[in-house]
Amino acid sequence: KSTLLKSLLGFVAPTRGSMTVLGLDVARHPLDIRARLGYMPESDTHIPGMNAVEFVAYCARLAGLPASDAMQRAHEVLFYVGLGEARYRNVETYSTGMRQRIKLAQALVHDPDLVFLDEPTNGMDPKGRAEMLDLVRDITQNKGIHLILSSHLLPDVEATCDRVLVLDKGAIVASGS
Repeated sequence: KSTLLKSLLGFVAPTRGSMTVLGLDVARHPLDIRARLGYMPESDTHIPGMNAVEFVAYCARLAGLPASDAMQRAHEVLFYVGLGEARYRNVETYSTGMRQRIKLAQALVHDPDLVFLDEPTNGMDPKGRAEMLDLVRDITQNKGIHLILSSHLLPDVEATCDRVLVLDKGAIVASGS
């Protein structure tokens, strides 16, 4: 699952075939694709010593937003994901669920057309997991952002997805609603 997402982002070259994302060939236009995508990786991505608002604003700057816009968007998206009150705390003090939320915030900060979420509820307690799934649904239903969710947790997939692809050893073995 993770390798497929990394291939779609242009980080891993496919061994055969071709891929398109948002109508763009992955091999020829990886930077154009990444500019329009948000990516929430499975593993933690924060930078030690930063607080949440600094980290998310930094990610916004990397996505091309000017400094003032990046800071404003960082505050907005941190409130959206439920970290508004904790946004000035050092990220290293965050719980697993809070770190999942900051990864979602950095994926959304530049207002992407498409978001890839890799195991977004990984390590979360039941309450945090339900809240994350609510956010995932809200992103697609109310924010107008398309989303690809990668998860081995079928209840998460059922709760959030309209269409499903099941992969086995890199091959699609089932697809449908």
